[in-house]
Amino acid sequence: MKKNQAAVKPAKPVSKAAPVKKADNKKKLEKVPEAVVFWCNDGQIFRDLNDLMNGFDIMSEATFEYHLNDNKNDFSCWIMDIIGDQALAQDLKSVKTREQAKKKVQKRYIELTQQEG
Repeated sequence: MKKNQAAVKPAKPVSKAAPVKKADNKKKLEKVPEAVVFWCNDGQIFRDLNDLMNGFDIMSEATFEYHLNDNKNDFSCWIMDIIGDQALAQDLKSVKTREQAKKKVQKRYIELTQQEG
């Protein structure tokens, strides 16, 4: 090594997946601010995952297909952009029916509530 060169230390390895914090999970269960609620085209308003999960029960097929079709998936986008749950948003990309969507949301809701408490 030359006199004027500084020794370069190798960088510490960076974990690819940061540990999930309970606070992050709790945030995913909270009601969202009024400005970013999910306005369903049948008049329902979803403020959190629980609202969405229960909303699938009374939502018509036409309403479901309005929000999830070959051109868009409003549920997945809202979960990703507003709730901040990448795992659930990704899972919702593969659903085709209200029943499948409800099961995915319900499963995730249970996971999050169990991790929280």
